[in-house]
Amino acid sequence: MGKGRRRHNRSENSYSEKATRTNSETAVDSNKPVTDVDFSSEKSLTAEDPTDCNSSIPSTYHSSNDDTDDTVDILGNGLLLKKVVDKGLGRETRPCHGDFVEVSFKGFLEDGTVVDDFSSLTLTLGDGDVIQGIRRFSSHCLLTALDLALPLAELKERFELHVDPRFAYGSRGRDPDIPADAKLRYEVQLLSASDPPCYATMSNEERVRIADQKRERGNYYYRREEYAFAVNSYNKALKILTAPRDPDQRTHPTGLSVDVAVSDEVVENLEIKLENNLAATQLKIEAYDAAIKSCDAVLHKDPRNFKALFRKGKALLEQGDIEEAIPILKSVHDLVPSSPMVVSELKRARAIQDRERKRWSRAASRMLPPRSSRDHPQSSNSRFSRLSSLMLTRRVLLISALLFALLSIGLAWYSELWPISLTKNM
Repeated sequence: MGKGRRRHNRSENSYSEKATRTNSETAVDSNKPVTDVDFSSEKSLTAEDPTDCNSSIPSTYHSSNDDTDDTVDILGNGLLLKKVVDKGLGRETRPCHGDFVEVSFKGFLEDGTVVDDFSSLTLTLGDGDVIQGIRRFSSHCLLTALDLALPLAELKERFELHVDPRFAYGSRGRDPDIPADAKLRYEVQLLSASDPPCYATMSNEERVRIADQKRERGNYYYRREEYAFAVNSYNKALKILTAPRDPDQRTHPTGLSVDVAVSDEVVENLEIKLENNLAATQLKIEAYDAAIKSCDAVLHKDPRNFKALFRKGKALLEQGDIEEAIPILKSVHDLVPSSPMVVSELKRARAIQDRERKRWSRAASRMLPPRSSRDHPQSSNSRFSRLSSLMLTRRVLLISALLFALLSIGLAWYSELWPISLTKNM
């Protein structure tokens, strides 16, 4: 981890003299977990010089005071202001995107009421999530604000962060202490910064601890109906658990496993929880193909997992795959026959199936001859008889007319010849 660049020793004493970077340093390699679906709003900072992580400050950052650099309008629109209280150990000590940092901070409402107070919070910059040291901290947008502000802070620096509601708790607030649309002020200190966590070298115990915290984070977002953020947390937790293992880290030199405390079975059980939670969240955002894929991942490990079966059946039903959904829902009903949710979904599937069959039946009937002609063949025979009789009558009339014409011609011819023969006889 951290290959391709020279890392600074992050201890306080090492910064008694200002360090400088050389042109031989290579580009920063951010090792934060990559997700398949990344809904987090944070983005990697644009670097002016790829060899200097401290140059990765967007050009949109503005100083709010021409005479001092103590206050920075981070976004240039007044929504996120950073004001230095105590300077740190130098610009070169600023953390990079992807670094593992520890901070302390205290949050205040505009009237001075303290709403957050944490002496130690650890997070990975740009990860959009907390590693440890926090439970009640609940705003993904506030984490994004920290992601934007901390790359501008020096090690040991203390600063104030003035946060607009959209970068805090928004229109929902946080019961019971933070009202809706509340502006907040945070006092923050950057305590330490180090290389990003290397999941490949972590033991199962470390992986499970971090991934389970992200799972709890995702559960919180799910309850708040912030489903995109929940998907992000679950995906990152899964990436931590499934990251490739360094074979050299699997055993001690003695040959004993490093994962004695936490077995692979425990890791797999947590994976199943995460994939099930991910599927439930994907159903909420109508990502049905993704939900089916998540359910299949669970069923590959546990074919009788009724939660995964139910969610897969529901996703198929929403996609219109009725014939495939019903057998799956039936199997769930066999596993948990007393579940009202399963019974309701199965009834709904069967009702949809009945409607579809009736619709196809009506469509097919329009393509066939009228039912009366198929059900009563004697009616057709009757119509044929009447038609035949009519044609016969027409023939008789035609023959009669022809005979009458011939008779008329014969009479006319005879009337012309009769006077001539009478004259000859005289």
